Order: sequence, then C-alpha cells, then structure tokens
Amino acid sequence: MHLYLIGPRGSGKSTVARQVARRLDRLLWSTDDAIQAATGNSITELFQTLGEDGFRELETDALAKAANSSDAIVDLGGGAILRESNRCLIRETGKAVWLFADAEILWKRVCDDPRSANTRPPLKVSVEGTQASNGLDEIRQLLRERESFYAACADYEIDTGPLSVDEVARRIVAWFDTVDKSRSRFR
Repeated sequence: MHLYLIGPRGSGKSTVARQVARRLDRLLWSTDDAIQAATGNSITELFQTLGEDGFRELETDALAKAANSSDAIVDLGGGAILRESNRCLIRETGKAVWLFADAEILWKRVCDDPRSANTRPPLKVSVEGTQASNGLDEIRQLLRERESFYAACADYEIDTGPLSVDEVARRIVAWFDTVDKSRSRFR
C-alpha cells in the first residue's frame, strides 16, 4: 500500500516525505522530481513551455508510474488532486495524508525557500478569472479552490503550521502503522 502526501505548496510534503520514507524503510517517490528527471526541465520551465494542462499530463503519468511501483511514500505536487482520475488512483492504491497550514504560514515558507522559484510553478496574478493582488492572496484563492479536492482524497489530516517536521513525520508513521496491515508489528 502506498502512502501519498497531498497538500498545498509550502505544507511540508517533500521534507516530511523524506523522513517518513526513512522511518518506514520505504521507497520515496516525488512526482515533481520524476517529471524533472524525465524531461530535463524544471517545473517552472515546464509550466512556461507546456502550460498548466501540459504539466498536469506529465504529473498524471508520474503518478501512474508511482502507483505501479512497489509500496512507496509518494510526495505529490499541490495540484495533483485536481484531476478526478488522479484522485481515484490515489484512493485505489493507497492512503493519503493531507498536510495543510494557514495561508500566511504557507506564504512565508514559500518565500523563505530559495529553491521555490525552480521547484514550484510560479504564482500568477490571475487565478480562475479573479485577480490576486499578491502571492498571499493567490495562495488563499488556491486553498479555497482545492480544499474540497484534498478533503475527497484525505484519509488523515495534519495541520503542519504549529508542528516540527519531526512531529509531523512521527504522527504520520504512528497513524500509518494502524492502517497498513501488511506491516509487521515486530520491527
């Protein structure tokens, strides 16, 4: 059974996924890393050249490859849950943990991450036909637009805002031990 980490940018998916994979001794899959390795381009470049729809096609392919691998911890991009086919594949092949935080915390994390410009799609001025006056406003809009999709996929939810990475990883491992019956209790 796969363990999928879902949530918006800045929620801690990539950082937490590494710790959870290590603690559970599982393969780590990052759909964004897989896409970049397959194309030789950054996420930012792919959004610029292919547009969001083209990027989402690559993301769906990367998710399918992860789902067909042996049991793994899968770090998904923030928009992977937008497609119904992706949500179905997640539900059919594993359990999903929704990592979230307040928009202000997410914005601060994105701004503080020097890799953000290359590892995340650019924030846009216009989102779904409405104007976002700044990145924080856009994050708020994206959260409103995507919340129902995250909720539809989530088997477990964690507010990462007040927690350390170690505490988030510990909670995920403890919860996953209760749902993954294939795992031995005698580790």
